[in-house]
Amino acid sequence: MTLYRHFILLLADMHVAAGALVAQQAVQSRVNPQVLTKGQQATYEIILPAGGGRGIGGTLPRVPGLEISGNASFSTSARIVNGNVSRSITYGFPVRALRTGTFTIPAWVMEVGGRRYNVQPTTLKAVDAGVAYKDVFDLSLDVEDTSVYVGQRMEGTLRLLVREGVNVRIVGPPEKASGEGFTLEPLEQNSWSISQTQRNGIRYDQGTVPLKLTPIKSGRQSLQFSQTLAVRVRGSDPLNDFLGRGVEKQIELETGVVEVDVKPLPTTGKPASFTGAVGKFEALAEATPAQVRVGEPVTLTYRVSGDGSFERMQAPVLDGGDDFKVYPPKVGFQPGSGEKSFEYLIVPQREDTGGLLEVPFSYFEPEQGIYVDLSRRPMEITVLPAPEGSDIHLPTQGAKPPQSGNLKPSHGTGVRLLDIRLEPGRWQSIGQSSVLTPVFMGTQVALLGLFAGLFVVRRQQLRLAGDAQLRRRIDGGKAASKWRQQAESAAASGDAPEFLDAALRTIQESVGRHRMETQAGALTFDDVRVHLQERSADEAVIDSARQLFEAGDLQKFGGADAGRLDLPALLNCLGQVQEALN
Repeated sequence: MTLYRHFILLLADMHVAAGALVAQQAVQSRVNPQVLTKGQQATYEIILPAGGGRGIGGTLPRVPGLEISGNASFSTSARIVNGNVSRSITYGFPVRALRTGTFTIPAWVMEVGGRRYNVQPTTLKAVDAGVAYKDVFDLSLDVEDTSVYVGQRMEGTLRLLVREGVNVRIVGPPEKASGEGFTLEPLEQNSWSISQTQRNGIRYDQGTVPLKLTPIKSGRQSLQFSQTLAVRVRGSDPLNDFLGRGVEKQIELETGVVEVDVKPLPTTGKPASFTGAVGKFEALAEATPAQVRVGEPVTLTYRVSGDGSFERMQAPVLDGGDDFKVYPPKVGFQPGSGEKSFEYLIVPQREDTGGLLEVPFSYFEPEQGIYVDLSRRPMEITVLPAPEGSDIHLPTQGAKPPQSGNLKPSHGTGVRLLDIRLEPGRWQSIGQSSVLTPVFMGTQVALLGLFAGLFVVRRQQLRLAGDAQLRRRIDGGKAASKWRQQAESAAASGDAPEFLDAALRTIQESVGRHRMETQAGALTFDDVRVHLQERSADEAVIDSARQLFEAGDLQKFGGADAGRLDLPALLNCLGQVQEALN
């Protein structure tokens, strides 16, 4: 009996020792990937021998700067080595780094299927994107000139390096990460050019895309671009990786910041014909047809070609005086074409005016820092007197003249016409007529009102179509009201550039609606002053208009400090001017 008792105790001790051995069994852990970017999600993996289950116990460690989720994934795998099969279970916990640095997830005890495992500590490193992909990816920005004028177009190149063998896909076009003081011309589709290069003995695939930028603000301006890439990484399924169906992860690369010194355009020597063109241009003026009569239209085309900021180029203003009636031009421009045209319709008012108008135009040449006059006059045409006694022949709708010769009598169809019966027949009652019911009468009144409304609308449309001046006054009034609302909104938010642009457009539209010969957007202060004087406006109103135009010119060409502008006072000036114009 004593021997049996000792045997039982020995078995119990062996069972406890085995349990203690299981409790002391250590398992490895890792973070995949071990180096990640701040904010990127990785997986905290714990690999156990086969025999576990889905039920997990224990307390996940807390690490400052890390976010470890308890929502674990579960997968099994098997390996065959020399005919021996080994199975394992992998538990994955999502982990995310909230800041950069090196982190250690400490050891802890994990319970699975009633068993306890000592999970060994592991480390991971979170870095910025530029550091994580150093020598793998590089995005840089090169500009030809870092000292330019407002409105001067800049040439730049965005350069992307990808280490050979890394599978990436470019997602979307590059974007400005900073650079509100610049405009970017739209990029063409598939604008990246791919080549191969080497850097520090490492082979790279190189992609370049040309950039065309225009500074719109003076002073020290920062410029930076970003580009999103989709990188193919290894997934959890080796078969998908083998078949080329790996997982794509998007990363965003940024260039370094490029500082550009933007100079305002000089106000000294600026001609009145300058409308915003900056660059180097040539011009040609031509007129067709070569011979017209007084009152017949002539098409005068002014073409500007070259290299520069075509978007900022406004239409030249033509003054026909008493000799010509000039209509607003039709502007033709395609981005990237290197040419812009202005097509005017002019009508000679007297003969012997074949020496047509000179088109006033000038531009700023940034290399020499001067304004260049590019005014051109087309070749002389012949203007003949208007024809006298011109008759307009209208077709008459009379009876056809009798035909000569023997005419055959017209024969009927043989159908006998019934005599008209003058006496009424028998009267019969058909009940109450539906004509006088309220529903019928209401329907007729509604239809009558609808037709009357359509008649008035159509008459107004025909009137506007035939009266260009009336249409111009109505459209100009609507445009002035829209720009006035935008000016008030910009003044309330303290946006000086937007306010000045909207305020000047308000005045231009208010004046332009009365001037058929000039495009509203091309009106200057002198035009507004003359119009106000014609309406007997006092000097205070004219001075208010002068303040707005001067502030707008300084802001447009980079010489004004937006923070020092008194927007409420300028808004009051706008109200005085518009009241006088209305």
